[in-house]
Amino acid sequence: MWQGLENYLLDTANKEDRRISVFTGPVFTDNDPVYDKVQVPKRFWKVAVFVRTDGTMGAAGFIVSQEELLSAMGLETTAEEVARTFQVHISDIERVTKLDFGALRAVDTFQGPGLLEAVETPPVELTSFEQIKL
Repeated sequence: MWQGLENYLLDTANKEDRRISVFTGPVFTDNDPVYDKVQVPKRFWKVAVFVRTDGTMGAAGFIVSQEELLSAMGLETTAEEVARTFQVHISDIERVTKLDFGALRAVDTFQGPGLLEAVETPPVELTSFEQIKL
């Protein structure tokens, strides 16, 4: 899912002749494991910002957890089997990264348009691109 997520978002925007920007980064924590003298993040985030067909702005946030992959290092396991992708509130990404996405919280498609505060919606694990709320 994670590998194809950005391509899916860009392809969808292209098919609908919409503009989109996708930002990605690591979620650093003090307890990230060290591999070959390098600390490896357990999770990564992605925020897609796009213009809807009606001209309004929307944004969607995602986190991938590779904790199971890292704990399975040395075992015969592929990333597809253990990396898990979730759609989350942009405010959740802000909380774990200490980044500020400003006005994007208000256009977060995961909570519904126009809401300034995230409603109590738990992260949704994505098993198909059709589950994505854009």
